[in-house]
Amino acid sequence: MGNNWRVGPAGPYGLDFNVLFHKMDRMKLTPERYEELEEEIGVIEDAALQTMHAAAKRAAGKGKP
Repeated sequence: MGNNWRVGPAGPYGLDFNVLFHKMDRMKLTPERYEELEEEIGVIEDAALQTMHAAAKRAAGKGKP
């Protein structure tokens, strides 16, 4: 999923869940596991976005005089 981020002018804002759901459908998960995995990936997505946005802020601050 590393290259399936939705990106706008301010940078990444979320995973492309259409791709995620397609991949999960192919895994033949139980409905319960499907929901668990979706929730777990959401937690990972949030942490990754926080990390990427923090890194972008640090990089932007280095270019200021």
